[in-house]
Amino acid sequence: MEFIPLVGEIPPTPHEHLPDPLPGLEYRCETWPQGEYITTGLFEIGAPQKSEHFLQAVGVLFGDSDLCDWCERHAAWAVGMTRDAVKKHLQDLQAGTAEQIAEIEGYRAAHLQDIDRVCLEVYGKPPTVVVNSGYGVHVYYHLTQFARGEDMRAAKSLNKALQPALNHAAGYTLFEPHLYDTGTRILRIPGTQNTKGPAPAPVYVISRSDTKIDLHTFEILRPAPARTASPPKRARTWWAPPRKCPWTWAACGS
Repeated sequence: MEFIPLVGEIPPTPHEHLPDPLPGLEYRCETWPQGEYITTGLFEIGAPQKSEHFLQAVGVLFGDSDLCDWCERHAAWAVGMTRDAVKKHLQDLQAGTAEQIAEIEGYRAAHLQDIDRVCLEVYGKPPTVVVNSGYGVHVYYHLTQFARGEDMRAAKSLNKALQPALNHAAGYTLFEPHLYDTGTRILRIPGTQNTKGPAPAPVYVISRSDTKIDLHTFEILRPAPARTASPPKRARTWWAPPRKCPWTWAACGS
């Protein structure tokens, strides 16, 4: 069957890339001019806001990687261009000829190779779900069980620590470092379209695996960066008093 993304409509099962919700809880969906979004955490059904105050459970760690960042680093045509100009060029390719669409698909494939390599290096496992967000990639790692209470803060702290670890492994800003608020963060819904550009870009699941992360035992596999060695201290001789000495010889008495 041909895949036809929805336009301006929430799919019947918008959370198919997320863990099934717990009884009495729901993921919150929203429609914006740029497309449709869903929260990464669970809220009480009918909760008035998607703020941390109403957040009830978190079941994923995630990362958001923008195709624009990859192109700025690797595409020859992006050298010297502003970020907005790079984004505009990608949007024009998406709305262009068959050859231009094939060009942007090539960038997406190379971008995804970087993501796969870096995720394996840092997590030690492939992502549970990888989603093409239209002009980027969303990576999800499901937890072995939903984090609730204080564990939700632990999940957010771990997700925050993972972003610089992923970028360190990549050697450049592959993942958005400020997008780590798992639970309240909204991300695109597979089966819809990204309508930021002149031509809609489909949002869809690229791959799945059975990977699950235990929040209490998981350790980031990337070794910590080596510390810069401090310069050697200058050796003192017996006649040299310590620097910034607060006393004088006269004050010591005989």
